[in-house]
Amino acid sequence: MMKAADDENSTSQWTGNGTAMTNDVGRWTHLTAVYDAVASRMSLYVNGKPVSSITRTGTPWQANGPMTVGCALYAGALGDHLTGSVSGIRVWRGALAASEVAAVHGGNPAVKLEGMWPLDGPASDTPTYLTDWSGNGRDLTITGPYAWTRDRGFGRDGALGLELSEGSCAETSGPAVRTDASFTVSAWVVLDQTTGHHSVVTQIATGAPGFFFGYNPGPDRWHFGMPSASGGTPTWHIAESQQAPELGKWTHLAGVYDLAKGKVRLYVDGVLQDEQDGPSSPWMASGPTLVGCNGNVGGTRNSRLGGVVDDVRLWTSTVDPDRIADLAAG
Repeated sequence: MMKAADDENSTSQWTGNGTAMTNDVGRWTHLTAVYDAVASRMSLYVNGKPVSSITRTGTPWQANGPMTVGCALYAGALGDHLTGSVSGIRVWRGALAASEVAAVHGGNPAVKLEGMWPLDGPASDTPTYLTDWSGNGRDLTITGPYAWTRDRGFGRDGALGLELSEGSCAETSGPAVRTDASFTVSAWVVLDQTTGHHSVVTQIATGAPGFFFGYNPGPDRWHFGMPSASGGTPTWHIAESQQAPELGKWTHLAGVYDLAKGKVRLYVDGVLQDEQDGPSSPWMASGPTLVGCNGNVGGTRNSRLGGVVDDVRLWTSTVDPDRIADLAAG
């Protein structure tokens, strides 16, 4: 917003994002405002992308007062205080081009571990049960029969075996990651059968989940996919494995959603399998994170995992390929 003159009662001119900001609450958003005095254009960029631009009318004038952060200054009084956090403020002389704004945005935020479930049972060296070891308190609860079984290192009670036929599923009380921002998911899994879909990890919504991470029987492949929307008949953006799963074998899976590059990627045993375009308008799945099944916030549970799962992790942002390879080697 810019005022037409050095007068708090003068006309205000606005340019803004025409989309409601409900889904932006609680997540970092990069904003850039540009005024081009030569072209008399006011432009707004959100996360490095242009969202609005208008022609400014009137004669430009010089504001000689102090710059404020987190509030506005009207007639010597502070107001319009920001409820939230602000970081990385920069101011330039002159108008940035769109390519320069994109470069300033820089892409993805720093990697942050949001959930880590080692899934080590009572006879393991360090029992963790269903506790979240990321420090974020996103412990799992489980419904249906389950058993602690040997992990990939033959450690006793080192992995979680879910009884598919009895409807087992583990879940958090709320979402672990923002699915409308970059994130990474990984897990060790043993698949015991290829009948039907088998979901390893997902985060649910009212209809389709925020992502599907598991086995798809159609192509007989591991899949990491994201739908274009939760309702209706969404378009799925899917990265799939190059080979069919080997039954009874421990396999490390990692799925990456890269918002900055608009891509979804799938890694199997530390090796990149596929990269495809992600959804053009990502959205937030605000339901809980599920381990061992899929479903929706209405209570439906399906696509239950027939097998064993271990060491499930979720991060904000894109985990480096070398780190994914290290996890697969561990």
